[in-house]
Amino acid sequence: MGITNPSSIREGIKKVFTDKGNRLANVANLLTTVTGFKGINYINQLVAASTSEVYVKDLHRIAKSSPKKSRRHNWATNNLERLGIKDFGKAKLSNTDIEHAMYRFAKESQLQKDILKDPLAFNNPKLRPFFIFKRFGYRQAKYMKDTLKREVNDHQNLFVPLRLAAGGVLGGWGVLWAKDTLVKFLSGEDVVREDKEGFAKMTEALSVVGSMGFFSDLLEAEDKLSALKFTLTPVIMSDLEKGFAGARALESNIEKYGAGNWVTYQRSLKGFAGIFGGMIRSLMENFEPPGQKEKGISQEKGKWRTKIFEYYESGEDRKAWQIYNDWNRKRPTNPLMLEEVDLAAYYKWRIRKAIEAARP
Repeated sequence: MGITNPSSIREGIKKVFTDKGNRLANVANLLTTVTGFKGINYINQLVAASTSEVYVKDLHRIAKSSPKKSRRHNWATNNLERLGIKDFGKAKLSNTDIEHAMYRFAKESQLQKDILKDPLAFNNPKLRPFFIFKRFGYRQAKYMKDTLKREVNDHQNLFVPLRLAAGGVLGGWGVLWAKDTLVKFLSGEDVVREDKEGFAKMTEALSVVGSMGFFSDLLEAEDKLSALKFTLTPVIMSDLEKGFAGARALESNIEKYGAGNWVTYQRSLKGFAGIFGGMIRSLMENFEPPGQKEKGISQEKGKWRTKIFEYYESGEDRKAWQIYNDWNRKRPTNPLMLEEVDLAAYYKWRIRKAIEAARP
């Protein structure tokens, strides 16, 4: 797999500097190896293939034992044909049949590249920079749509959406826990999160897994237009914008603290970290000077204080106090005081909001 083999990493580094014709491809191959992406992808395909071996054998058993033209028989034979097994009448499937089906299932379920299923623009060299890292979300949504259409619409199999819903919710809670744990490990700070209930909690869980994972940042963002802009902007342009914003922050810090002051660069690290993703940005929070870190916590506190007031307006006092208690437990250095969220503070916030809305 290459994720723990030092010789393969050394070979990848050597290729980057010697094979000039494929330098970009070699860099991509090296990075996906070192970061473990290729290894995890390989493991996922092995798990999918192993699962499909049992699945194919069950389909063959159902096709053999069910009355011909019955709903179960048609469901089993159609799925066998989809996986490339047309001669399902024989007593036992050959190893070759099973291996081919395992390969097709793993490739389809793990959303591997298939130029026959992707839009032509995805594989147009001139347009690929606009779609890089955006294709996976499209494939997830399409795979979900095709699966539901085939199982529910064609075969009236209601267990598939029920399994997807149950698995998505359980998996989503696991992903949320893992995400919050990783953020705490990298940044040293607990994640303050609303204690949602019922349908809202299910939606939050589904928003981080499956095809909905593609839209999770958009669904959770406070500024929807900015999140939509990020989703639609090509990755290269997005990284250039982040790099420019980081450079502006560096310039501002140089003017304020001087070019020879380590604090200047310490304060600028987080601005450039966004290029490498949210987790690297969380890691860079460990290098923030105390004043910058306190300012970030104060800004976060203001957002949650506004959320508390919004819950007051909607009559959801229990949720408001859940946020209050969660914040004070996880941010003891800058707690929410009672006078900051009591009714007097709420009325001041409400009046200020009404005045701002009344201004032309």
